[in-house]
Amino acid sequence: MSQLKRHVSHPVVKNGDLYFNNNKYLEAIKYYDKAIQMDKNNLEALMGKGLALREIGKYMEAILCFNQYIELSKENYQRFDGFSEKGDTYICLGAYSDASECFDKCLEIEKITSVILNAKSVIYNAKGLVHSSMENFREAIRLYDKAIGARRDKELAYILANKGNAWYNLEMYDEALESYT
Repeated sequence: MSQLKRHVSHPVVKNGDLYFNNNKYLEAIKYYDKAIQMDKNNLEALMGKGLALREIGKYMEAILCFNQYIELSKENYQRFDGFSEKGDTYICLGAYSDASECFDKCLEIEKITSVILNAKSVIYNAKGLVHSSMENFREAIRLYDKAIGARRDKELAYILANKGNAWYNLEMYDEALESYT
């Protein structure tokens, strides 16, 4: 189950987030819908609703929320977040090429800030996971290397573990052990 860790200003969205964080997604959706009725351009509510819909398995409805979120977004970081969440939702559906397209859009976003640079690493890791799921392990390894190269911090363990898994699936155990180490 996911947790929302964000600072929202709208009191109705705050209530939705409280329900979301208590795994009461249907209640959260009611609050997000109420906030959207009050302001159809409420990005916080659209994102929250999309995430809650994904949590209950309503993936196509979640994608519609993320599409609306992306369409209304004015800032690059917002579009980046929208495409990233939409890509994660496509992974839930097993629609790997659609997920990859979303992650490619994240990487195309101009004006990369330091905040987005670390997020860029997350996107390369996600693309690596997509390729691993399609048993395209060499491409996954290439993407994991890009994820490691895009990091500004030293918290690389999850990327190196994913890379090790891809090497392992190729039965290249020395390389896998190196990544795990």
